[in-house]
Amino acid sequence: MRSPGKWAGFFAKDGESFWYNVTRGEKPVVIQLRAEKQDRLILGVEEPEKLVDEINNL
Repeated sequence: MRSPGKWAGFFAKDGESFWYNVTRGEKPVVIQLRAEKQDRLILGVEEPEKLVDEINNL
């Protein structure tokens, strides 16, 4: 999917696959997945440090 300032979809390269959803102005966070079809999830978020801390503290 592509619209102005928005990128979302699936990407595969060198045997790895990624889902991404990023909007212009947001900083991307890359989440390494385990036991899933895709290897990584790439999300654009407004407060990446806060999200990373929340995920790491689960």
